[in-house]
Amino acid sequence: MTVPVPAGFRRAGPHDLALLEALEVTCFEQPWHGRELAVWLEPERGAAWLVESGGRAVGFALFQLLPGAAELLRVAVTPDARRRGLARAALAEALRSLAGDGRPTCYLEVRSGNRPALALYEALGFRTLGLRRAYYENGEDALVLGRGAPEAGSGGG
Repeated sequence: MTVPVPAGFRRAGPHDLALLEALEVTCFEQPWHGRELAVWLEPERGAAWLVESGGRAVGFALFQLLPGAAELLRVAVTPDARRRGLARAALAEALRSLAGDGRPTCYLEVRSGNRPALALYEALGFRTLGLRRAYYENGEDALVLGRGAPEAGSGGG
């Protein structure tokens, strides 16, 4: 099934937990469940945005909230809705909202070999700040990216 575009975006809340769990199972080999997701839906700890298209949820972006910043924890789009710019649009919407709420800086970790994700994040203004060696269970390195953050080694901060 092809998912129609354009999509809508809305802030998710604790009442959306089952929906986020279903998206996790559809989108990830190692999905998060229950409390792993619920903790980030608590307004003082995290924030999530749902991507809706064709009358159904097709993706989400999940963030940890920090003082003056946020960390992107998860971003996903269902397989049938990928390659249509939905993740990019959802992240752009979420980043605008976070900046408007006093969190202009965002961080994330991404697998060093995940070229499509790296291209997406670069297009959204993220830059490499560091490297976490053997960060993932399979020994793959993670790149630490930031947006609205001082460049690594710039002496800012």
